[in-house]
Amino acid sequence: MPNSTYGKFKLSKHQNVLLAHINGPTDVATIIGSTQDVMPAVTSMGNHWASLMDLRDWELYTDDMIPHLIRFQNWLLKNGHQVEVAIIGKSELKKSAREALLSRLDMRPEQVYVETEEQAWQWLLDHDYCTNRPENN
Repeated sequence: MPNSTYGKFKLSKHQNVLLAHINGPTDVATIIGSTQDVMPAVTSMGNHWASLMDLRDWELYTDDMIPHLIRFQNWLLKNGHQVEVAIIGKSELKKSAREALLSRLDMRPEQVYVETEEQAWQWLLDHDYCTNRPENN
């Protein structure tokens, strides 16, 4: 996956779940590169899938990134994205940042915030987005 002088995205897929681990401060180049990498995976997932966003190591974003993020989020929604499960630990700041972005979308996915990876996978299992946890994620 792309890696700039800023942060990085680690992207993978498990059944009907797109996994993204965001590490460090993100910039426009990282967002654009990651968007290009994820598009083929998304188009193969059908019209009913979830994302698991691990935001525990994320260091937020700057205002210049918002138009790119909105465009990408709207594209995801038009391509079957149903729900985002976000692991934020206890960070209200990260929750506020996600909510501010989501409020600007044409439509928004169902949004679930959890503190731990275990809680995230349990929610996805309970709502039939997957039948098991990946062995190595």
